[in-house]
Amino acid sequence: MSGDVLLDEPLRRRRAALEDLFTARRLAALWALCPQTSDPATAAGWLDPVWGRLESRMW
Repeated sequence: MSGDVLLDEPLRRRRAALEDLFTARRLAALWALCPQTSDPATAAGWLDPVWGRLESRMW
C-alpha cells in the first residue's frame, strides 16, 4: 500500500487500485472484493429476491 489518498479519484481508478491490492496481497477470506458492473441486467441478477423487487420506495 502506497498510502495514496484516492477519495477524489474516479471510481475506475479507485477500483483498479483495490483490485491491485487484492492481487498483490493475495487477499482471500475474511476479505471479499464484490463484483462490479455497469450493466443493469447483470446487477439485477446479483440481487437477492428476498430483499424485494427493484422499485423506488418511500420510507
